[in-house]
Amino acid sequence: MIDQLSNIKLLELLQRYLDFQKSNGYPPSDAIIITNNTGIIEFSIDKTKLPPTPVVTTPIDDTFEAEIQEELDTFDEFIEQIIDDLTEDQDDIYTLKKLSRVSDYSVPILDYKTEGLFNCGDEKLTSFFTGSLTEKNSKYYLSVYNKKFNTPESYHQFDVSYCHISGSGSRYIENEQDLSPAKTMFRKYLVECFGRNTGKFTFKNNKNGDYFYVIQIDKDLFKDRLDPGNFELCVSPLSSSANQLYNTGSGFTSNQSSSIFYTLIDDSSDTSEAVTNTEGIQDYYYVTSGSLRNGVYTNLEDDAWGVVFPKMGLIILDGVVLDQSCSFNTVTASIDGDNIRKLFVSISGSSSPNSARTQSGSFFARSTEEHLSETYFCRANYYEFNFSNNTTYTTGTFGEIKNLMFKREPNTYITSIGLYNKKKELVAIGKLPKPVLKNEGTEYIFQVRLRLN
Repeated sequence: MIDQLSNIKLLELLQRYLDFQKSNGYPPSDAIIITNNTGIIEFSIDKTKLPPTPVVTTPIDDTFEAEIQEELDTFDEFIEQIIDDLTEDQDDIYTLKKLSRVSDYSVPILDYKTEGLFNCGDEKLTSFFTGSLTEKNSKYYLSVYNKKFNTPESYHQFDVSYCHISGSGSRYIENEQDLSPAKTMFRKYLVECFGRNTGKFTFKNNKNGDYFYVIQIDKDLFKDRLDPGNFELCVSPLSSSANQLYNTGSGFTSNQSSSIFYTLIDDSSDTSEAVTNTEGIQDYYYVTSGSLRNGVYTNLEDDAWGVVFPKMGLIILDGVVLDQSCSFNTVTASIDGDNIRKLFVSISGSSSPNSARTQSGSFFARSTEEHLSETYFCRANYYEFNFSNNTTYTTGTFGEIKNLMFKREPNTYITSIGLYNKKKELVAIGKLPKPVLKNEGTEYIFQVRLRLN
């Protein structure tokens, strides 16, 4: 206790010395006289040791002065905080104990938590089923599930769509009006991705952009965003009718004689979270040919398969590239080409072996969530929190201790840690796995981590 009081007095003296310097224009230290008259320390100035008043030829920078003053004010607050922290409960019986912003909590820490994306008991989707939609909705998108729709443990995973700048390859007539579903979806994603509703969709190297295919992940699955560097999508070639300008496009299946399928990843090369943790997550990455095991297969300047927008849970695939690589033969005539199902069949077809291919693919992905947390160190010293104000602990009007033994040998059990604001309102609470015995022979430091977002 004596050492503690000495520390407080020393800090108060330091604060008085700083105040004296500020009020006297920060004179040199050798011009300051310190006298101790019967324990009272006073400061004065020896004017003979002051330097001559300089001739000011350059005006003082007000901004610089303000910055110095702000630093000094912050230092004053720092000293006041330490003095306040050293001030104890007079009778050593704590109901609430103030946390020190100097020594009792860490600076906020930002990190990223990742987990498997799909709600199917695994990080990989290996089976794909379409859901039930109205005729109108099915012209805009197709819902995909991990098991048959409306069966146990069947969950919505993502939607697939087809988009065209002028609506070609889609049609739905309502009240004698062609709603052009592909055009509606094209504008929807153009606005969401780039904030505009005119022009082509922007792919790498400004190639193509008149039509594309979409995978929209269920928002409930990807937390804050898809995890860059940790998704791998497989697509397989189709067996389609040759002339898509006249045929509706419904005559297509997964190409059972094809021995290949393609694996697509983003070009972030961030499977270990190294880039994300240091630079943050970009708004979009390009989708390229590659695998999580071996990385990107193409060169940096090569064209891409599409674009992924992690924060939106959105994967956009270039229709022209899918036509060239997977034989989609996208219908671009003014008819309903059933194009949406092509992407679904291509993805689901890759997950099943065929007569020419023994390997099967899957859709692997992870989600990531931004965690901003702060750690508080709640200290219970040997002389603190040994008594309780619980009604079962005391009796009478004045709260006398029921069990006299607890006066001689106080004991309590700590069951939870609560954090309060300045108004003494409870803002967070943490429960201990089991009660902890507290008496004058024990001390504890409880580490309380609070998430801020």
